[in-house]
Amino acid sequence: MLTGADGSYEFKRDLNCDYILEAIKDNFGSTSELVERIAEKRSIGNIFKKKTTKANVGSLFDTKLYKVGDVVQLDNIYYDSDSYKIRGEAARELEKLVQTMQKNPNMIIEIRSHTDTRGNAQDNLTLSQLRANEVVSFLARNGVAKARMKGVGMGEKEPVNGCGDGVQCTEAEHQRNRRTEFKILSIERK
Repeated sequence: MLTGADGSYEFKRDLNCDYILEAIKDNFGSTSELVERIAEKRSIGNIFKKKTTKANVGSLFDTKLYKVGDVVQLDNIYYDSDSYKIRGEAARELEKLVQTMQKNPNMIIEIRSHTDTRGNAQDNLTLSQLRANEVVSFLARNGVAKARMKGVGMGEKEPVNGCGDGVQCTEAEHQRNRRTEFKILSIERK
């Protein structure tokens, strides 16, 4: 079914059937959601409201379809200063990226890791490459083919805040710059 320009749609449903709603668009990723049979006295509107609660983040109704060129910052993929090891909370977030890659088997991404601006720029570039490589290794250990990923160390050249060389910042502000994101290089439909 094609949606309207605003993404809206309507269809007649059988109350005794389960539905898998899948959103697909050329040159974008795809996403899907199982909508189980609806009890006769529940309205479909209530199902949608339920699906968009904070507890269900990532459901079809609030998931963005990604397109080639998008750069997506991963939540909680931060590193300790001078370290490239993946923290526990980061591993849980990377599992979500594994799921995204599994749902989009033709997606090729660039893992982009960053450092804060403290220290030597060349050392930071090396550290950020180690971080990118660590994420690629994690994803590969969890079933994503290495051929679908490219790790790139960005060093300190793209801070997300004003914490540049010589600027006084809190540790929390520096932490925001020690991050990993991914850029979608291609999505091919086969």
